[in-house]
Amino acid sequence: MLSIVMPFYNVKPYLTRALESIRLQRFTDFEAILVDDGSGDGSSAIAAGFARRDPRFRVIRQENTGPGPARNRGIAEARGGYLAFADGDDEVTPEAYASMIRALERSGSDIACGRVLRFVGEEPPFLSELHEEIGKTAATRTHITRYHPLVANRTMWNQMFRRTFWDEHRFGFDAVLYEDIAVSAEAHARARSVEVLSDVVYRWRMRTAQETTSITGAFGRPDNVLALMNAIARTNAVLLELAAEAKPAHDKLVIKYDFEAVLVALPQADPETRKLIMARVAECVATFPPDVAEGLPAEQRNRYAQIIALVGDN
Repeated sequence: MLSIVMPFYNVKPYLTRALESIRLQRFTDFEAILVDDGSGDGSSAIAAGFARRDPRFRVIRQENTGPGPARNRGIAEARGGYLAFADGDDEVTPEAYASMIRALERSGSDIACGRVLRFVGEEPPFLSELHEEIGKTAATRTHITRYHPLVANRTMWNQMFRRTFWDEHRFGFDAVLYEDIAVSAEAHARARSVEVLSDVVYRWRMRTAQETTSITGAFGRPDNVLALMNAIARTNAVLLELAAEAKPAHDKLVIKYDFEAVLVALPQADPETRKLIMARVAECVATFPPDVAEGLPAEQRNRYAQIIALVGDN
């Protein structure tokens, strides 16, 4: 009934717990397609061990191509009526898939999503700031144009998709960083309706600076920020075309999160990368309404003022 696609690359310290969190799901009618994206740290052996012990797990090995193409490979192999994603360093909560499938079966919606906790090692988890408004109020048969917090659903793994809907629109991931941001936005814009659960469905690991090789762990690195702003540009285009009512909420999200990364990256960037980042920032700001910063906290208004000044200087 459900296909879970997990690409992984060199996540040996975390992979056993990630796979255990799937194996112990209350919902049991699933296949877990584990796409080994060229790991060289022993992760492959852990995945192979799960596949030997549990026929619901299947391993596909390929040369390293990045998380987007690895997800595409897993999707191509998937046979379930529903599609979910997980990352090899995170954990799925025990009731997650049961809750989302129950919501989709009951409603006929195309997407279900839930709340996200962040955690560091064995420390107590805390609510993900990015996702904090998603699921604060549960909603059935809603849509991003009415439930604006869904603009923050930039991640694939706290969501479940009806496979016929996914195939109808031929969604897929590019071989770029932050490949999931625009895909999620387009899926929500094209969905007939969405289920928003108040349940926590995912635990998102926050790696320390010493252990991170993750994309989200490289906050403020110029090449990452350029990729992020490219993803924001694609998302803006999707929202302007398909869900304009949600665009102002997304604009505020960009000011809150993405422009902070821009301001960190610019002093470190070489001249060409800085030029490319600022070109994307200028394109983004040009789509903002004049009153976009109204009602934002002082820190975010000041951040936006810095961005506007930089755009003017360039």
